Amino acid sequence: MLDVKFVRDHTEEVQQALVKRGMNLSLDEFLTLEKERRELLGQVETLKNTRNTVSLEISRLKKAKENNPLYGKTHTDETKELMKQVALGRKHSEETKLKMSTIKGNPINIYE
Repeated sequence: MLDVKFVRDHTEEVQQALVKRGMNLSLDEFLTLEKERRELLGQVETLKNTRNTVSLEISRLKKAKENNPLYGKTHTDETKELMKQVALGRKHSEETKLKMSTIKGNPINIYE
């Protein structure tokens, strides 16, 4: 089994080795899915960071006892929406990972 990072960094070598072993596997689809998965993970991390920032702001407002219910509600709603987006991003990332692992003849380990 091969590590995904190794495959990204040594695509030509891996492709040649696959051909030598008689494995008719194009790495193009795999690498495209891997790129998509990494982008999704980056988006999820950005959303999580935003969610954490909003949560800290809500906490700050509660501690300061600011009585602006709309402001707090807006932040709470924003946090809920961010949580939904994070969950959706994770789901898409896992689906992409599954697609990568089901490419016929795939000898590459997919782990994080």
